[in-house]
Amino acid sequence: MASADAGPHWRPTVLDLVSRLQLGSAAPFGLAIQLAGLLLVTGVATWVAFAAHHRRARVASGLFAALAAARLALGIVAEPILDLDLSPRVSASTLAGTWRDGRERLVLRGDGTFALEGATPAAGRWRLDGDELDLSGRPARVIGVRDGLRIVPSFPEDPDLWDGDLGFARDVP
Repeated sequence: MASADAGPHWRPTVLDLVSRLQLGSAAPFGLAIQLAGLLLVTGVATWVAFAAHHRRARVASGLFAALAAARLALGIVAEPILDLDLSPRVSASTLAGTWRDGRERLVLRGDGTFALEGATPAAGRWRLDGDELDLSGRPARVIGVRDGLRIVPSFPEDPDLWDGDLGFARDVP
């Protein structure tokens, strides 16, 4: 039997899934290398699908080309779908409330205190400085996504190093 926490309020949204499909890398020319690699794999697999003499090789190459092309297309459309704002203008009063990321729940109270429930429970004081959120020494960042604001714990200083995890979304009762 499912627990009360297993309800739809914590399941990943389409935006959470799409965020993992973004193309990008912190490596120099990382995005260009990813695009070129996916285009090359798609082209070679398509060529093999048409040039192969064995039916199984043609089918396998065709499927591989289709998967590479789909990955490329999803990577390209992920950014406009997400409509990310890595530096939104927010106020502390805007953030007060309950936020959820999977089975973790973050409650930001208007008096500047917070409670984090889940795998690593914590409590203390929170403070907003621009788009940076300090949870008693634990850094987080507030970002804007198409569906509203998100709180991303441990957001790297270099956004190119970000893994795409959208973090906590406002909990809808």
